[in-house]
Amino acid sequence: MLSYQAVVWYFPKGVDPDALRRYLCLDGQCSVGFVQPDTSRPFLLVPYTHGAVGSANEPSDWNVYYLQDEIINDKLG
Repeated sequence: MLSYQAVVWYFPKGVDPDALRRYLCLDGQCSVGFVQPDTSRPFLLVPYTHGAVGSANEPSDWNVYYLQDEIINDKLG
């Protein structure tokens, strides 16, 4: 078994989507089909740090994790 240190990036609500593209997409150009994350909510991105990652580290809606408090509240009653 291999283990690696993980890095988790936190982005607060209202983060500038243009800044996300500039700093996290290769040369400021995101891949075809890139879907911007919902910046009206805070989110996490867990970037890959080993091997060829391609678009896996882009801050795309498919690659980020949003807080799901409404689901927790539904399960708790």
